[in-house]
Amino acid sequence: MTEYELTELNATAASLTMRAVSIYLPLVSAYLIAAFTTGAKLNRSQAITVSTLFVFGSGLFAYTAVANLKKQMWGIEQLKEISRQDYYFSDTTVLLLGIFLFAGIIASLKFMWDIRHPKTE
Repeated sequence: MTEYELTELNATAASLTMRAVSIYLPLVSAYLIAAFTTGAKLNRSQAITVSTLFVFGSGLFAYTAVANLKKQMWGIEQLKEISRQDYYFSDTTVLLLGIFLFAGIIASLKFMWDIRHPKTE
């Protein structure tokens, strides 16, 4: 691939990552709002249905974001060989974003659990 093609691939991968994250964040927010406002009123099957759909949807977009970052990382490695420029992007960035996104899913599920199972003191 030429330098231009690799640069275009990286720009596309970055754009797709941002698009996936920009869909992930409202999904998480909507789930948290639903959990806070109606979580205690949901019966078990409703809570399971909502949580399953949330995990599937948010997990899909989290995975898409990480996959596109990995594609961008590959493109950057190829560009480093061609242009010998410095790129401030690493595998650590991919790992941290993945951890952050999947931790958001787990934290949201924990939030729903806490709303549905309040501790009485």
